[in-house]
Amino acid sequence: MPDQERDIKEPCGPRLEQALAFVTQRQNQLAFLCEKEPFGDDYTRWDNVTNSGLAEFFGRDSDEYRWVYPAEGSEVFWVGPHESAAERERVKRYHSHLADLNTGLQSILDRYQALPRPEPTPTHRPQDTARAFISHGGSKASLQMSEEFLRALGVEPVVVEKRASEGRELHENVDMHRRQCDFGIVLWTKDVQDSEGGWLPSGSVAVEMGELRSQFPRRVIYLKEDGVILPTMASTPQYQPFTDENMGPAYLKVVMELREWGFLRVAVPEDDSVP
Repeated sequence: MPDQERDIKEPCGPRLEQALAFVTQRQNQLAFLCEKEPFGDDYTRWDNVTNSGLAEFFGRDSDEYRWVYPAEGSEVFWVGPHESAAERERVKRYHSHLADLNTGLQSILDRYQALPRPEPTPTHRPQDTARAFISHGGSKASLQMSEEFLRALGVEPVVVEKRASEGRELHENVDMHRRQCDFGIVLWTKDVQDSEGGWLPSGSVAVEMGELRSQFPRRVIYLKEDGVILPTMASTPQYQPFTDENMGPAYLKVVMELREWGFLRVAVPEDDSVP
């Protein structure tokens, strides 16, 4: 009796690009889910779309699907939201589950990372100046100081809300300006206060962070204001702490990375006095 055909698909070309873009999108949204009701409606909608999408792109019998959903048809059990005595354990289990999902999705991206990826279509730029896309939350002093410091280095800071939109939708406008840049800076600041008084960064920064990591795999600088609690999925990159009163460590980090990437060069002038 012939073996039953396994439900495995091997996306390639544009289909693979669509699959990896889908995986990246679902991974980026995990940070958003961290701030939502554990296993609530937002999680359920995310889970339904992710499950069906992975099955469509890779097949339910593929490694990629099993990395995210190890046992097909298995359910996540949790304590009801009204049982307050188990609330802390329920939240802990939820965040642990999101971390496992993140690991599975990242494993898919890692598998295909070595494959050649098409470069984004270059957009005309009026000047040959390095551009830095700054992902940030509220309008803070650290944002303004970062902009001024970059300009002093000869780098053009790009803050989307300070740019013309020309009728584009918000995400389309962000995507257009990001693709005109040469590297990214993620600025985690105190933007949202949780129920226990802790400070979290803006959720939009978590989404943009994933997009920056996808466009610039090795050219993103992470700066974190002291006292900010990072979501689980945002805590893995190496970052430089700073305060509004002392931006020096952040400036040094920026200079070190830009020199490493070749955006800053120090030229020693010739000494005309030497014969």
